[in-house]
Amino acid sequence: MLNDPSTISSVARLIGETLQEDYGIDPAPVFRESRIDPVKFQTPGSRVPFSKMSMLWSLATEASQDPAFGLKVGSRVKPGDFYVLGHAWLASETLHDAFQRLSRFIQVLSTARSSLDIRVQGDVVALVETYTDLDVQPQPAAMDAGFAALVRMCDLVTATPVRPRHVVLPRWVDGRGVDYPAALGCPVEFGDLEVWEFAKADVETTLAGSIPEVASAVDAIADTYLSSLAEGAVTHEVREMLIQMMPSGRSDQETVARRLYRSRSTLQRQLGCRGDELPADTRVDPPVAGRTVPAVKRLFAGRGRVHAGVHRPEQLRPRLQTLDRHDPRRVSQSGLNFQQLTSQHLYSIFCR
Repeated sequence: MLNDPSTISSVARLIGETLQEDYGIDPAPVFRESRIDPVKFQTPGSRVPFSKMSMLWSLATEASQDPAFGLKVGSRVKPGDFYVLGHAWLASETLHDAFQRLSRFIQVLSTARSSLDIRVQGDVVALVETYTDLDVQPQPAAMDAGFAALVRMCDLVTATPVRPRHVVLPRWVDGRGVDYPAALGCPVEFGDLEVWEFAKADVETTLAGSIPEVASAVDAIADTYLSSLAEGAVTHEVREMLIQMMPSGRSDQETVARRLYRSRSTLQRQLGCRGDELPADTRVDPPVAGRTVPAVKRLFAGRGRVHAGVHRPEQLRPRLQTLDRHDPRRVSQSGLNFQQLTSQHLYSIFCR
């Protein structure tokens, strides 16, 4: 299970670009009404809450007065807009290989997506997506953007256009006057599942841009990125990031949050911050209470640096040399105790 559903922020940027360039509409008002700060778009891998994205899609579609607005947004997609998934797609050996990465990393795009299965039946390879949580059902325009983006991404890596043989789209996108057969280049029906059927020969042709080593490397980055979004992993990720940053003797909230692909306020919320209210269990082991936490809390009180229980960098480095994350006794002896930081400790660091 993932934290609050979210979407890669580049989708919001594409919505704004489409309004501006295709319809001559200033996107600033819809961003303001949706409470989305365009500054976020400058950070690769940043996220926008699903609720805000849903509002943005609704407002932008209304402003465009075009039922096919989502298709135009999806047709603007470039691989970089899908962050690590886009780069892995470009380096994939075949479209089948790219589809497998899409299935594996679909939540890079949106954590509100349910599941995407790949089924091989005879000479057909089918992509089957299911939507089980109707509370986070995407806007029809958002769905349209995904349809167009899939076709666009296929075109970017194949020597000749590859189109599905047949597509079944979810019923809730029907009845809006959108010409799906023309947009997708194949017969289209509507049903309970989303199904894209491709000719097996088309999707198993080797792609000219295939670089398996690059694809594997990007897979690892994508795995790390998704792990950073997983519920229950936030405490672990913050703790590990603090450990990694300690040798420099310099850190700050914004840097920690940025390296975890979040804003500071989002990270605070995911750590359980609620103003000045502490969780019921605020017990801190003496070594941590005496050294690490107060020192790190000074970092987040505006000083911009932390030296883990000592006051000068030259005192910190010898202690770091003794730090062995896999031996709790040595960690305790070092006086750093970062592996003992629980969610309550991190709460006190980030939220007090």
